[in-house]
Amino acid sequence: MAALLLANAAMNLFRDDTDPRASIRWSARSVLAPLSDINESFLQLLIDVAKRREAAPSDFIAELREPLCQLSESARAIARGTPVLLVDMEFRNPMWWGAVATDSAKTHTAHTWLTSFPRNRAVRLARSTLMLAWHLAGTDPASCLALLGLSSPVIEIVGALQPQQIERIAERQGTCLRPRWEDRPSVWRHLLSAADDHAAAQGFTVRALQLSCAPARPPS
Repeated sequence: MAALLLANAAMNLFRDDTDPRASIRWSARSVLAPLSDINESFLQLLIDVAKRREAAPSDFIAELREPLCQLSESARAIARGTPVLLVDMEFRNPMWWGAVATDSAKTHTAHTWLTSFPRNRAVRLARSTLMLAWHLAGTDPASCLALLGLSSPVIEIVGALQPQQIERIAERQGTCLRPRWEDRPSVWRHLLSAADDHAAAQGFTVRALQLSCAPARPPS
């Protein structure tokens, strides 16, 4: 039921603002521009990594190398505009975030991801992502869960951070950035194949929101 309600809310993002309920949707709409910018930067990062042809990429890059490298500009525009965050940073792992927030993350390392991102780009992207998550955690937790994919306990932790903590976490943990649904390449295949079709892209949004409502898997 929760997934259906969130899916209906997502479809409202595609309707025009002449609807008298438009003011209710303003909070969600207001995050779409920064969300799109983050998604665009991350898509470009993934494409650059896929073209690098490194010897031992992650399974994710190995499986999606071809569709990433062949993504057209029109498809890329639709993909970056999908109203869900494509980036993850242990957003379903409250134990890791509790350690990071208290500066004791050495005892809770992030999941290993074989493909490395250039550090400077990863830190910049982590900073933008965390600032958006922090803003939504404090102003609209429901959108933070649905659109960004943070679990409820992580929303509480992120929302309580101070700006200097966000900067520190971005600098020290930016390399923990990874694709959302990295263990589900089929979700990304759906996104990349649906990106040439607006209706199919809406279908992907519903699927992504359903995954956001799914219980968090315990950290490995």
